[in-house]
Amino acid sequence: MSDDDHGPVRRIRSLAALAVPTAANPMGGSAGGTTVTGAVDASGRPVLLVRPRDALYPMLMETRAGGQDVPVSVDMRTVRTLGDIPTVRGRLWFQGWAAPVPPDAAHDAALAVWERSPSAELLAAVDAADPRGEPAALLATVEPAMVVYDTYDASGTVEGDVYLEADPGPLVEPAERIIAHVNACHRDVLTRAVHAISGPDTGEAWLWELDGGGATVWVEHGPERPMLIRLPWSSEARCPCELEGAFNRLLALGAPR
Repeated sequence: MSDDDHGPVRRIRSLAALAVPTAANPMGGSAGGTTVTGAVDASGRPVLLVRPRDALYPMLMETRAGGQDVPVSVDMRTVRTLGDIPTVRGRLWFQGWAAPVPPDAAHDAALAVWERSPSAELLAAVDAADPRGEPAALLATVEPAMVVYDTYDASGTVEGDVYLEADPGPLVEPAERIIAHVNACHRDVLTRAVHAISGPDTGEAWLWELDGGGATVWVEHGPERPMLIRLPWSSEARCPCELEGAFNRLLALGAPR
């Protein structure tokens, strides 16, 4: 975890904004895990698309009928593609309570999921009716009590209320656009810039993370586990233009001379 002003909790909140769920497991029940699709909404809460065949579905239908919220553990992950290789950037486990999304919040919840995984089932969930006359999928939101995280350089636990209070800031999406462009088109320049800072013994570099406090690069280092090198800015970048300017100054170190 970096020690700059970006902060560990804000970093986890930023990772969550890009994460997608892989499974949701009821806690304290006999039902097995449910493979789900979904996303994280603007508040930081996981939103799940739960299908009639899923183990969570009858539990959530009981909640909709007036029963208690369902205690769940939701597995989520973020992936960074390095070349042609999808590489897990971080894993998050949300422990909390799931409940159906209220009708007046269904539109916003569906938009959050649509950005990650558009589907006809999602549209049916918003309408609460399947066009084939079958039971419709439903959208559920999870109120986190605890978030467990594991990245390449850190692991730990964040209380749910502390996580929800963290603000990912305005730089998450601009940073992802910069990362995608640099890793696709300018890795040679990035690698030379990293060599100028850390020495020529390091291998090829990929841009791994980018935020208001600095850049983190993934550097190939022999057959062993790759290194993550943190390169902090001289001052905090607080808007997209400042972030782009700070990164361009870093990239200039690798420009041909």
